[in-house]
Amino acid sequence: QPVLTQVVVTGPPTPVWIRMSSLRSAPWLVGAAPVASPYSVVPDARGVYTQASMAVLSTGPLGLVRVLRTHDVALERPLHVAPRPTPVTGVPLPPTGSGWLPNEEVRGLRAYRAGDLRRHVDAKATARTGTLQIREYEPSLGPEVRVRVDLRRPFEVRTTAVTWGLPVRNRPVTAVSGTDQPAAERAIGAIGTKAAPDAAPAPAEVAASLAAGLVAALFRQHVRVDLETAEPVGIVRGAVHDTVEVGRRLARAIPFDLDPGPLHGGVVVDALGWRWVD
Repeated sequence: QPVLTQVVVTGPPTPVWIRMSSLRSAPWLVGAAPVASPYSVVPDARGVYTQASMAVLSTGPLGLVRVLRTHDVALERPLHVAPRPTPVTGVPLPPTGSGWLPNEEVRGLRAYRAGDLRRHVDAKATARTGTLQIREYEPSLGPEVRVRVDLRRPFEVRTTAVTWGLPVRNRPVTAVSGTDQPAAERAIGAIGTKAAPDAAPAPAEVAASLAAGLVAALFRQHVRVDLETAEPVGIVRGAVHDTVEVGRRLARAIPFDLDPGPLHGGVVVDALGWRWVD
């Protein structure tokens, strides 16, 4: 999804070309300093970003010298970039007891009626009142399913360290001279900073996109989801309530550093697909 930012450049009046160089597909913004302009970009990688690398190309007198500088700019707040969901339809739910977490929130007590289940009898209330007392539960909002998102490569037990976010780099100033390159794209190409062509998605990105699509499909079937992921702070488990919350969790997700252990009922999602486990 496009992200709208505000770019502000100060300094003496001069033509400038501005581009978010940390994104392969970011367009050039053309203006004259000082300038304040909206700038729309589409992030091309999942993750959490705390800063952006901005390339600023300016010209000297008469346009004879072009100077390219790259600045690392801190964002006002972290930007969570979620994976693009892989479409998933018609998720077959398992029978009750295989990956389902029943709603066990007690609403109150009442006297026994013919046909009530024996396991709903409240022993303490029955002993206190001398008559059979039945626990009444809150209406079910649907089954709850545990979903574990495993971003490791298939059959991998441990992973190496993961780079999270953008590294801070100090880049030298590069001068591009001459009058035969009026376009900013040609000036950038002259110093060899064009983006590399798109590569096949890594297994972690395949799994993250599939997890986003699977959880969205479960939501459409009125299934509550308890999501388990690995983050830089450790393993995180907890309920998610909408696709925005899912996107933020998956933006922060990294491969498990250690084997998270068996999943006792639920769904495991990895680069090979998704499957129910007992």
